[in-house]
Amino acid sequence: MTKEEFAEVRFQIETQFRLQLYNDIKFPYLHSLGITHLTQGFKSKDQGHLGFLHFWWVNEDSGITYDKSRHLVKAKGLWKSEWLDTEEEVHKLSLKVIEESPIDGEKLSEVIANKVKEVMSKNLNLNLQERIKNIIDTHEDKEEDGVLLN
Repeated sequence: MTKEEFAEVRFQIETQFRLQLYNDIKFPYLHSLGITHLTQGFKSKDQGHLGFLHFWWVNEDSGITYDKSRHLVKAKGLWKSEWLDTEEEVHKLSLKVIEESPIDGEKLSEVIANKVKEVMSKNLNLNLQERIKNIIDTHEDKEEDGVLLN
């Protein structure tokens, strides 16, 4: 495959990916949720590895408007893109994004893990209480039938 053909394949992939992304109902809100970088790897059965597509959001005037329930809304910001060729480049990019993030990923992971443990413990306690209640109810039913258990 020539360089021009390879560039054309990448262009087509990026165009299809953008269309799919733009049609997603949550797309206009991604940057508001703090999601300002998206990466996706692509492979082909024929050509193998095609690269990694990286989108990032910048707060620049795009001049784009979109129809939202009977009135036009001006889109804020712009999603730029680039192709990365190797996993090393993607890894360096991810480290850079993590470094620049105002959120401490380790602390966030710790908070989430603690909350999951708390919820699981609560659910476990509720399940145990339910099982004990069922055993007691079964025991009371047998006593009412006149059966001695001890």
